[in-house]
Amino acid sequence: MGLALKQLGRFEEAVSCYDKTLQANPNHPESWFNKAIALQVLGKTRDALQCYDKAIAIKPVYPEAHFNQGNAFLALNRNEEALACYNKALEQRPDYVEAFVNQGVIFQKQNRFDEAADSYRKAIAIRDNYMSAYINLGMVLKLQKKYQEAVSCYEKAVQLAPDNAANHYELGDNWLNLGDIDKALPCFQNAIRLNPDYERAYSEIMLKLQYSCSWGKTDDIARHLDAVTQKSLAAGKKPDESPFMSITRKTDIAENFEIAKAWARYFADSVTGKPLPRPLPETERGDSAGEKNFSPFPFREGGRGVRSGKIRIGYLSNDFRHHPVAHLMMGLFSLHDRQSFEVFCYSYGKDDGTDYRKRAMTQSDQFIDLRDMSIEDSAKRIYADNIDILIDLMGYTTESRMEICAMRPAPIQITYLGFPGTSGADFFDYIITDRTITPDKHLRYYSECPIYMPHTYQINDIHRFAEPRPQKAALGLPENAFVFCSFNQPFKIEPTIFDAWMRILKQVPNSVLWLILWNQKTSENLWREAAARGVAPERLIFAKRVSKEEHLARHVLADAVLDTRIYNGHTTTSDALWAGVPVITICGDHFASRVSASLLTAVGMPELITHSIEEYESLAFQLASRPDKLNILRQKLSELRLTSPLFDTPRFTRNLEKAYKQIWHRHLSGQKPSPMEIREDSGLWLN
Repeated sequence: MGLALKQLGRFEEAVSCYDKTLQANPNHPESWFNKAIALQVLGKTRDALQCYDKAIAIKPVYPEAHFNQGNAFLALNRNEEALACYNKALEQRPDYVEAFVNQGVIFQKQNRFDEAADSYRKAIAIRDNYMSAYINLGMVLKLQKKYQEAVSCYEKAVQLAPDNAANHYELGDNWLNLGDIDKALPCFQNAIRLNPDYERAYSEIMLKLQYSCSWGKTDDIARHLDAVTQKSLAAGKKPDESPFMSITRKTDIAENFEIAKAWARYFADSVTGKPLPRPLPETERGDSAGEKNFSPFPFREGGRGVRSGKIRIGYLSNDFRHHPVAHLMMGLFSLHDRQSFEVFCYSYGKDDGTDYRKRAMTQSDQFIDLRDMSIEDSAKRIYADNIDILIDLMGYTTESRMEICAMRPAPIQITYLGFPGTSGADFFDYIITDRTITPDKHLRYYSECPIYMPHTYQINDIHRFAEPRPQKAALGLPENAFVFCSFNQPFKIEPTIFDAWMRILKQVPNSVLWLILWNQKTSENLWREAAARGVAPERLIFAKRVSKEEHLARHVLADAVLDTRIYNGHTTTSDALWAGVPVITICGDHFASRVSASLLTAVGMPELITHSIEEYESLAFQLASRPDKLNILRQKLSELRLTSPLFDTPRFTRNLEKAYKQIWHRHLSGQKPSPMEIREDSGLWLN
C-alpha cells in the first residue's frame, strides 16, 4: 500500500502507511528503505538518513540503501559521508553504474578531476550507452582543458540523445575551445534549432563572431541575444549573457548594471542555498563593532571580532601569471608599507613558471595556492587568515571564482582592475575607480561605493623592460609609411570603429594599420572587410604574438595608436604610452569605454581624448598629415611618461594604502561604507 501511494506521489500518506507497517514489523528493511525515500522527496533529509540507518542495520548487504543514503548525504553537502556510502554500495555491487557516477560527482566537486574521470569511465565500461556518464566525463575533461577528449564524449552524448540542445551546445563549446570555429558554429545552431530560447548558444555564437570579426550575422544574433537576455532579466533570472559580454557589446550602462546584478544574485544564491534578502541589512556588510555579523556559513557565525595591529590585505586572482593584470600589478606587492600592512596573495590559477608568478610569490608576505581547494574551503582559508580587506582582481573575467567573495570571508571587500565595470554585487563594499571613469551621473549604476583615486584607477609597473628597437622591414612594415596601430584583441574591433579606421586610411594614402595576429580566420575576415570598404587588404598588417619585452619594443615603430571604441585598450593603452606612442581615443559612456581617457588624463595628454567618431577621425588625420604636431606630442609624451602619475608606482601605492587605511578606520568606528575621494594631501569622505 505504501509503495502504491509513493508511486502516486502521495508521499505523506505513504510515510504514514510505512509507519503502520513498521509498528507491526520494525525489522522490515524494505519498509525503512521506502519510508526514507518518501521522506527525502518531502525534504526531510535528516529523518531519511535515520531510516536508511535502520534499514542497513537490519540488512547490512543492501547496496540500494547505501546508494540512496549517499544521495541524502550529498543533498546535505556532507560529501565525505556520501562518498563512503557510494564506496560501500560498490563494494556490495561492483557493477552499480549510478554509484560510480555519483562518486564521480563528489570527486568533481572536490576538484579531484582525475578520480572523477576514472569513476565516469568505469560507469561507461559497464554501460556504454549511459548518457549521464558521458556528459559528466565531458565536463571534467573540459575543466582539465582536455578539449579533444571532451569532444569525443559529447559526440557520443549527441548520438545517444540527438534532440538534447545542451549536448549540442557543449560539443560546440569544446570545438570552440580547440579553436575550430567552423565546427563549433553548426553545433550552436543545432542547439538553437532544438530550443529557440537557448541563451547559452546565442552567447557563444556572439563570442565567436566577436573574436573572429565575422560581422555578417552579428546584427541578427545580437537581436536574438538581446531578446533572450531581456526575457531572463524580466523573469528575475540570470541571463546567459555575461556581464563581460555585455560591456563588450554595449555602452548602455543601465543594461550593463542589470546584467551584473542578476549574475551577482546568482552567485550569492549559489553559496547560500536560498535567495538572500534584498537589499542586504546593514549588518551583513562586515563585522561592524557591536553588531552580530550575518552569515549563513558556520565559519562566519558571530563574526571574528576586531583585531589590532597591521591591516591584512588579500589579493584574490586567477591571474598571477603572464597576464595583463599581473603586468600592471607586479610593482605593487614589494612597495606596500610592511609597518602598516601584511600582504597575502590568494591564487587559484596555474603556475606558469614566469617571472610574474615568481614575483607575486616572493614579494607577498604569504602566497596561498587555492587551485585545488573548493569554494567553501577557499573562503574558510581567507577567513582563518584574518584578512581585513579582500581585493578581488577578477570580477566577471575568465575563470573567476566570484563565489568565494559571495561567501564574505573578509569584513571589507573590494572589486578592482580585472573587470572594467560594477560587480552589481552587495558582497563588494567598494570599487577602485577615478573621476574620469566614474562621473557622478554614473554612480547610480554601481552597486559599490567608489574609491576615487586622484589620477587614474589603473596601477602600472614602473619596471617595464623592452628588447632593443627592431627594424620595420623585419616586422613587415613599409619603411616610409605612416603606421597606425591597434594591438587590442579582436573582440574589441566592431564595425563602427573599423569603418572609421578605413576612412582614416583612405584620407592618409601612404599609411598602414598594424593589428595583432589572433588567428588566420580573423585576419582573413578583416582583410575581406577592408576590401569591401575600398581599402587594399595588404594595408592591414598583422603582428605575431611575442614576449612582453619584444611587444613593448616594437611599439616604437608605430606613429599613432587608434583606440577601440566600446571596449578601450587598457593594458594595451598603457603599453603604448610607456613606449612613447600617442593614443587617440573616444571617451565613451561606461567604464570600459572611458579607460583610455583616464590613462591619457593621468599621463598629461588630454588633447588626445575625443568625444565623437568625427573628432576621432579628424585628430588621426591631423597627426598623420602634420609631422610637426605629431613630433611635439611625442616629445611631450616622452618627457611626461617618466614624471607623470600614470607610471609612478610608489605614488600610486601610497594613495592606495591611504584608501585602505581610511576604509579600515571607518569600519572599526562602526560606520557603513561610503564614497571616498583620495587626495594626495588628505583623504576625504564624500556624502
